[in-house]
Amino acid sequence: MNREEYIGLVVEIPNIGRGQIRYIGSVEMKEGIFAGIDLYSGNGKNDGTFKGRKYFQTTFPRSGLFIQWEKVANLIPQQCNGGSNGRTLHSLSPTPVRGMGNPILNQGSEHSQQRKTSVTELGPSFRASTENSSKLIDTDRMEAELFQYKRVVEDQRIVLEEIQAAIDEYETKLESTEREKLTLQRQLEHERASHERQKQFYENEHDQLLTVIDELQNEINRNAAILSEIMEREKNMDVDVRNEPTNYDNSQNMIDSSVIDDLKAQLHDLQQYKNQSELYKTKWEKEKEQLKLHNQSLSKEYQSVSNELLECQKKLHTGENKQNSLEKELDEARKTIDSLQSQLQVMQKKQEQQSVMQIDDNMETLPLYNPNVEQKGSISLATAGRSLWCALCEKDGHESVDCPYDDKFF
Repeated sequence: MNREEYIGLVVEIPNIGRGQIRYIGSVEMKEGIFAGIDLYSGNGKNDGTFKGRKYFQTTFPRSGLFIQWEKVANLIPQQCNGGSNGRTLHSLSPTPVRGMGNPILNQGSEHSQQRKTSVTELGPSFRASTENSSKLIDTDRMEAELFQYKRVVEDQRIVLEEIQAAIDEYETKLESTEREKLTLQRQLEHERASHERQKQFYENEHDQLLTVIDELQNEINRNAAILSEIMEREKNMDVDVRNEPTNYDNSQNMIDSSVIDDLKAQLHDLQQYKNQSELYKTKWEKEKEQLKLHNQSLSKEYQSVSNELLECQKKLHTGENKQNSLEKELDEARKTIDSLQSQLQVMQKKQEQQSVMQIDDNMETLPLYNPNVEQKGSISLATAGRSLWCALCEKDGHESVDCPYDDKFF
């Protein structure tokens, strides 16, 4: 068979799983011929692309795997009677006899004449094998689809945990903001009450000062009138002084001078009291303005905290909606997984029943075992008795999918 004729065949790679050959040829920057395989399990290393060049299409984003053609060729048994109608090459039964059929049929003409079977007799067996192979392929695809759904569920679970952490953070921040808001509200109420008390006190003081100022003004006016009257009397007395004795003059002048000094002293005290009242009035205006500015600052801070609280509530509501949506998607994915698992179990039961029936039907058509003939086409699985072994590089310590030798498979 030419290499192109192998494209589309299904091969089973040890420790990796089944896959379909999609490409056979050279790969850029690699020596030799490589086979591109699309793994049904989706556990490959690429999507059919290497170094920016696309070589073949894959079913899943990471189901592609490049393997050296010599390695893949050893996994493909030779076809009986010069060819086969089937497109899959995995075994149908776990019995030891299955791996000995192809090498024995490829021996000399003498043994072929002894076990020669017509194509007509083998036709139903091949058709049953093809049907069973198709069901195995469907089972592999369902397993791959189940694997992908499980991966989606795991990704959604991780996203849900991240969103839950963000929601917890928002709730913590919201509680802190609410506590800060309550503190600011109490502080604002206390400041407002204090402001009202101080305002009432200053207004009362202001009214009292205005009353005192009015009384002082009236007193000053009365004293000024008295002073004018006294000065008028002095002028009138100057005329009579010439006709009165000197002693009377002196005594009268002493009385008038004493009265004037007393009035001047009272006038000075009243003026000082007026000035002090004006000073208190100015001070009260300044205090009133400071209280007004402080009240405005507290109002702005309270408004800012209220806006921040509102924003936190919106973010929390958005996070809760997203969490509910993810939980619904997660439930749907779980239901899909349960349905796929049920279908997979049904397919596996049918496959087991058909495999048992196929083994019984094909027992008579199996070739006889000849111990003297060398088994060239058989594949020796070196994994028996070992925990980790790679069938590609034939070394232990790792599995085929994690093989570090990039020159042979990647």
